[in-house]
Amino acid sequence: MKLKVDQPEYIILGQTANLKSKDSQGRNTRNLTLLGTPKLLLTQYSQEGSKFQGGSSSYNYASSSGSYTTGPSTYGSTLMSSEKRFETDRDGYAQVYTAGACSSNGRYGAKAGLGVYWGDGHELNKSSPVSGRATNNSGEIQVATRAIQQALDNDVDKLAINTDSKFLIDSATKWMQGWKQNGWTLQSGEPVKNEQDLEALDRVLNKVQVKWNHVDAHKGIHGNEKAHQLAKEGTSKYNNNY
Repeated sequence: MKLKVDQPEYIILGQTANLKSKDSQGRNTRNLTLLGTPKLLLTQYSQEGSKFQGGSSSYNYASSSGSYTTGPSTYGSTLMSSEKRFETDRDGYAQVYTAGACSSNGRYGAKAGLGVYWGDGHELNKSSPVSGRATNNSGEIQVATRAIQQALDNDVDKLAINTDSKFLIDSATKWMQGWKQNGWTLQSGEPVKNEQDLEALDRVLNKVQVKWNHVDAHKGIHGNEKAHQLAKEGTSKYNNNY
């Protein structure tokens, strides 16, 4: 069975390519979805032993749950395993949920962690301790930076960060540029507490289109709950050596 890309030039992240599958007699036609550039993510199609053809290049893969091997491509695309696919909204933004967590927040012995959740079983899901000062806000900022860096590393250029932290969203969209222009000081003249974390976020923020989505915490939203679970696991790994 062969898959033909009718319009390979329109295969970009978050959009559906015009694909159809046919057998050698032209039967069994159905629509398929490929996402990503320069890497194509096969999200629908698991015919074992099939071949994907794009332009003048062909790609063999074993199944939707296995790794893909690729050949050279006329438009530099590569297939990836289904564990590394990205769910997108109607505007083509890859969806990620982020969360920070901190036990004994603001007190001696605090431990903080972060959680990045891309989807069930996704290989980019991450649980780790925060770096530096253990606060919940540090976790929220650092986890956003981590998610953006993961997006950059995987050629995702439109990212929707789903978070329950209004502090993070307001910092990134309202306050950060003013703090930066004022030498990372508040109007009161006091230094911004999360300067290092915010500087790291600022360095990556303009390298990808980011949409900030606020979600309610602990309201049964699957992605939010999973991100918090990962963040709590990260707190147990925190070594208070700051």
